Amino acid sequence: MSDPGIARTYDHVAIALGEHIRFYTPKCWCVNISNVDFAPRFFGGEAKALLHAYKSGGSLEKAMTDIDTAMPLQKLMSRFYVKEAIFDFFNSGEYKKSAKLDLGVVGYCPPTKFDEGKALAYIKDSYNRAQADFPDLDVTAVSGLTNVGVIKLAYEEAKRRGWRTWGIACEKANEFKDNWFPVDDRPVLTGDNWGDESIYFINSIDALVRIGGGPQSHRETAMMTKMGKQVYEYEL
Repeated sequence: MSDPGIARTYDHVAIALGEHIRFYTPKCWCVNISNVDFAPRFFGGEAKALLHAYKSGGSLEKAMTDIDTAMPLQKLMSRFYVKEAIFDFFNSGEYKKSAKLDLGVVGYCPPTKFDEGKALAYIKDSYNRAQADFPDLDVTAVSGLTNVGVIKLAYEEAKRRGWRTWGIACEKANEFKDNWFPVDDRPVLTGDNWGDESIYFINSIDALVRIGGGPQSHRETAMMTKMGKQVYEYEL
């Protein structure tokens, strides 16, 4: 994995996996692994490899062997129970809670005029790139709620792909509530004025698509880049 922004996005899967291992109780034990300090630490790249092996129908056992050199040396018996916990994390479906990508979208909105055909082409391209970078994560498109401009196009394309949708905006968005996109997840309104929601928005997403946009879109993109998160940028 060459791009640290991609690996970073799998950190929450790695954390969830580590916690599952830590509190997993082997079937023949009455205490969990954490009590005997057998839980290794995983990183985003390792979690990505394990997740991909599981969802692609590959060998989870081989994927564990491939990353085994990154684990602390352990006794054979303890490693067996760690592997048992890893299998349980995936086979029980526990991984689904963390194997998600919140993909933010920012860009032009009225009254700014732009080429909607080109904007939609860029949205499709950015979504394809995100799916290629994060093939095993369930995607939610996150934008500014209003059913206009790039936001509207982004939400509509997300629905065509079977993705979930979510909205984050400031309280002023209530003035346009009749024209909100019907997002799947409960929207969040934070801050009084346009732009006040930026910090919450940036902290809530894993990657960002920018299609044109004004000062706020460029500022949010710069914040994402500084945080080391994946960004897909297009100029209109």
